[in-house]
Amino acid sequence: NTAVVRLGMQHLREYGHHQIAYLGAPTAEGRERLAAFEDFHRDHAMILDRKHVVTPPFLTDYVECGQEAFSILWQSGARPTALLVYN
Repeated sequence: NTAVVRLGMQHLREYGHHQIAYLGAPTAEGRERLAAFEDFHRDHAMILDRKHVVTPPFLTDYVECGQEAFSILWQSGARPTALLVYN
């Protein structure tokens, strides 16, 4: 999980993204991926806007959870240049 998040974040940075949001799920894997996302920001001196971190309560399935996460992000007014999505 950690390596995949780091790889994804590095890819996004190589394409010039610095305002990256994380849409996750409230699971053990989701917390591990979120920690890697936060660590990447710290390790690369990137500013992490907490509005860019969305982990809604788990709903009935991953699709519904993802839709809710994006809705929360959009309604917050945050407009990141890229998304790192749980699944």
